[in-house]
Amino acid sequence: MLIIRLILSLIVTIHIMPSMCMEDIDVPRGIKRKYDDEYTPQNKKNECSQCPKSFNRKSDLTRHIRTHTGEKPFECDICHKSFTQNGQLTIHLRTHTKEKPFKCNVCHKSFVEKSKVNRHMKKHMGIKDFVCDFDGCNKAFAEHYDLQNHIRIHTGERPFECGICQATFIQKTNLNHHLETKHFFIQESNEPFTEK
Repeated sequence: MLIIRLILSLIVTIHIMPSMCMEDIDVPRGIKRKYDDEYTPQNKKNECSQCPKSFNRKSDLTRHIRTHTGEKPFECDICHKSFTQNGQLTIHLRTHTKEKPFKCNVCHKSFVEKSKVNRHMKKHMGIKDFVCDFDGCNKAFAEHYDLQNHIRIHTGERPFECGICQATFIQKTNLNHHLETKHFFIQESNEPFTEK
C-alpha cells in the first residue's frame, strides 16, 4: 500500500507541478520570449481602475476587467452560452461533443479538464482536505462538491427539483436517477433539469 501511495504521489507531482519560470531559462540573444512585451516583473504596472488589484501581464488585467464589466466575448456556436475566457469555452464545448481527453492513470476514469483529474487523484491517495465543521461532525472529503452535498444532510436543503412531479433532492445525481427510473427521461447534456 505504501508503494502505491508513493507512486500516486509521484504521478500527481508530475501532473500538478507548475512549469519552470521563464525568467530562469537562458534565452539566446535575439530570441524573444512570448510575453516580453507585456511582462513587468517586480513592479506590477497593470492596475485595475475599478479595484486595488494589479497584474504583471496586460492580458491578465484584460481578463480581470471582464469580472467588472460582465463581458463574455467567447460564445458557443451550438447553444449560444457565453464565457469570459476562450479556455472556458473549450471546456464547455466538450459537454456537446462528450469528449473527455484527460484520464486517471489509476482507474482510467475520464474527465473534461486536467484539473478535475488532479482533484480526482486525491481520492486514490486518501487525501481529504474538505472537513465538515457542522455541529462537530468532522467527516472529511476529497472534493469540495462532496462536502457541499454532505452539508445538505445537516441543513435539510434539497435544491434539485423534478420539473415533472416537484420531488426534491439533495444531489443532482439523485434527481437524474429519479427522472430515469420514475419518468423514463434521460438527460442529454450536463445542464441541470430544474434547480431551485
